[in-house]
Amino acid sequence: MSIQNFEILESADDRTLSAGVAARLRADILNGALAPGSRLAMTDLTKRYGAGMSPVREALSRLLGEGLVQTEGQRGFRVAAMSRADFNEIVMLRQMVEEAGVRAAIEKGDEEWEASLVAAFHLLERRHALLQERATDEALAAYEEAHRRFHFAIIAGAGSARLSRMQQRLYEEARRYRLLFYKKHVAGSAVDFAEAGTVHREILDAVLARDADRAAEILRGHVTLIEDFDPEE
Repeated sequence: MSIQNFEILESADDRTLSAGVAARLRADILNGALAPGSRLAMTDLTKRYGAGMSPVREALSRLLGEGLVQTEGQRGFRVAAMSRADFNEIVMLRQMVEEAGVRAAIEKGDEEWEASLVAAFHLLERRHALLQERATDEALAAYEEAHRRFHFAIIAGAGSARLSRMQQRLYEEARRYRLLFYKKHVAGSAVDFAEAGTVHREILDAVLARDADRAAEILRGHVTLIEDFDPEE
């Protein structure tokens, strides 16, 4: 029976539990607790997350769709591998989607969308200030969530659910690389968060000015801020 067919037989409790397992598994992958390429044995996962086979299978299916997990045919699942080539491809696709998205959002977005974007930026600015004061794991996690919301708020103005889903999937795949970069370099103060704050303000200003060319140009550069990072080193 396929995972897709298996979903039909799940109860509401299973689906709720699988969402929790997926959240914990996603965090373990993004934080590096589960190494890239490592095998995800069902028996190990059921013990690790205290859940049955059905919720774990559904969680794996979700993360498969997010690109964080890979299948091995009939042999099960592994944490998706990481490589410079994979990161380059993610960056290229993000540039295409972010550019198309911001142009569509600027064309179609209304005042309500502008207000939601300003609110998202305000939260990002506050979290950014906190991160500059102390680069703790908690501050970084809070900043990352606000950063995610800001980028999603931009493309939301396009009014395309499909485009937003594409953006969100690529963002999550890129986030794994970004978090690994932070893990390796934040402690040594190699990340210039001040520059990131300036870039986000420039993006907001360009979008509110309805300058599609400028907004697209900044976003294209923004998604390559860690272009010199090699995840295999």
